[in-house]
Amino acid sequence: MSMTRDQFIQQHDDARKRLLTFFQKKDFTPDEAEDLAQACLANAYKHLHQLAQPQQFQRWLMGIAKNMIKNFLRDNNRQKRDADEVALETVAEPASEAEDALAELLAGERRHLLRREVEQLPSRQRQVFTLRYYHGLTLRETAAMLHLGENTIKSTQHNAVKCLTRKLSPPPVAREVP
Repeated sequence: MSMTRDQFIQQHDDARKRLLTFFQKKDFTPDEAEDLAQACLANAYKHLHQLAQPQQFQRWLMGIAKNMIKNFLRDNNRQKRDADEVALETVAEPASEAEDALAELLAGERRHLLRREVEQLPSRQRQVFTLRYYHGLTLRETAAMLHLGENTIKSTQHNAVKCLTRKLSPPPVAREVP
């Protein structure tokens, strides 16, 4: 008997934490670890029917994670190998490199803030948001996985996005009246 979707949902949070720890111990950055963990869980969910023994879920999931690392490293090496050589004169000025680094740092900080706020959402909103935005499931797939109607998923997703937008938007700036 294979693992049910409900059993997968019950083990999701614990599995995510284990995967994050695993990837970070393999010297991936927190953002890379998060991306790999999400991709690993999405892959596991899509192939859940292949898991013959639910009690072997953790071992099976770690096998998927190890394969993802191999694929990630292989793809990175291929990109480096296939990259075009660039003349030193065409390299960006240090100021633009600093701006790029700052933009990347700010983007990482925004992702971190979003993840933190997602963790604070009510359980159902967090599940719907995670499945729809992090795992890329369709509305129909999310509804089937959570045993809810599509309209309920739409409403829950709308409320989650509205809540996150409210929490993550900068406060309004007070204008002086002349």
